[in-house]
Amino acid sequence: DDGAESLAGALRQCSSLTLLSLRGNEIRGGGADYLIRGLQPCPGRVVLNMSENRLSHADIRRLEQCSSLRTLIL
Repeated sequence: DDGAESLAGALRQCSSLTLLSLRGNEIRGGGADYLIRGLQPCPGRVVLNMSENRLSHADIRRLEQCSSLRTLIL
């Protein structure tokens, strides 16, 4: 999740981001929360692939509610 925190900081600078694949990166709940905050500058545009990560049902619900996502791939 430390890597997700670093990535979230960089994502704040990427307001034109439309696709982000983080498949198989062992991201957990804390990392998902960092990503949600990092994606805020990209409202409704991002296709996010989070398949093959270690997300709980609660983590998935938080990601599904993220207004920055157009599509969430699990």
